[in-house]
Amino acid sequence: MDSLQKGVFNLVVNGKSEVRIDKYLTSRIDVSRNQISKLIKEGKVRVNGAQVKPNYTVRIGDVVSVEIPEPEKPDITPEDIPLDIIYEDEYFIVVNKPPGLVVHPGAGHWQGTLVSGLLGYTRNLSDAGGEFRPGIVHRLDKDTSGLIVVAKNNEAHWKIAEKFSNREIYKEYIAFVWGLPAPDAGTIDRPIGRSKSNRKKFVVTPDGREAVTEYRVLSDYRVVSLVSLCLKTGRTHQARVHMKSIGHPVLGDKEYGGSKVCVKGLNKEEMELARNLLKVVTRQMLHACKLRFIHPFFNKELSLEAPLPDDFKVVEKVLKEYYNKTNG
Repeated sequence: MDSLQKGVFNLVVNGKSEVRIDKYLTSRIDVSRNQISKLIKEGKVRVNGAQVKPNYTVRIGDVVSVEIPEPEKPDITPEDIPLDIIYEDEYFIVVNKPPGLVVHPGAGHWQGTLVSGLLGYTRNLSDAGGEFRPGIVHRLDKDTSGLIVVAKNNEAHWKIAEKFSNREIYKEYIAFVWGLPAPDAGTIDRPIGRSKSNRKKFVVTPDGREAVTEYRVLSDYRVVSLVSLCLKTGRTHQARVHMKSIGHPVLGDKEYGGSKVCVKGLNKEEMELARNLLKVVTRQMLHACKLRFIHPFFNKELSLEAPLPDDFKVVEKVLKEYYNKTNG
């Protein structure tokens, strides 16, 4: 505990060995490989008490110490952005992020982000994720809504990041997808990697990283279905890429085929319904609805749920009105 308060975080290598130290640390904590390399060059990463080079290969039993840099004041303007806070204690804030809100500043989005809103709410945020991501442990895409965990200090950041890395956090999404997946429940176990033709997109590829998603149909509307998606891994765009890979892209997803009608065998009325759905949705219909994990400081289960977003309710209303009319 003392070492953490002084800005040092310790890891004991137990399951992943024979990999470079920079790659190992990137897989365990939410810090970029460039940042890790910089810390190594500055002598802030030690193995068994000794400084190492970036190409050092970790071995089972190694004790890896990472010195957390002194906090830097982020050059970001705090803003009065309303936050839907689902949970808060002295270590964490859990926010229900609305669709359309970018999580942290970056090219083209330096203001109006969740980070700006968080800084307008409190300055008690970790800086372990870097200058422009105070408090941010993980992220959601701009147009994905739902639960996101924010750390108030570096110790909390490292502990919850380790839980994400070790797959100790239950993450459930709901989504409207085109058509009806068959069977109505199953597991998608397909590796995901960056597209070679478009670096901003991801694809299922044999040389990608392991990615596992469990799905379950909640409501069958024939034209679209409401599904539950449990992410066992945390790859970028995982839910969206996996649903596209089985022929049922997320409704409204412009990047992964969901912004056009992609269901075969529809009659005239159903085709009209599909087109009407595309008129009322303005984003991919994906919502991070549940998080469940053992609180790293209180040692008790924390189970959190975000309510159904308004645009999900609109889609549901359109579907129910159509089927009530056709069946009535």
